[in-house]
Amino acid sequence: MLDVGGRRLLGYAMSDRIDIQLVADALDMAGDSRQGRTAGIVFHSDRGSQYLAGKLRTAVAGWGMNQSVGRVGSSADNAAAEAFLER
Repeated sequence: MLDVGGRRLLGYAMSDRIDIQLVADALDMAGDSRQGRTAGIVFHSDRGSQYLAGKLRTAVAGWGMNQSVGRVGSSADNAAAEAFLER
């Protein structure tokens, strides 16, 4: 998870599977790194099933974040993450 405004890494997780638990673990790390100051933050992702699942939507809301998803076929949504990884 990236803080796009501050251009810093807030949370990450690793797993053999790209699933809801992987994203939830990264979300929790990001929330903890902000000491729970997450109310009103926008959690933006693509339209992957792991991001749109009810369990993850509940986790995002539990942190007080607002969830946003990209448009269908928009590659610009991943530009910030890809640029960060190329550093």
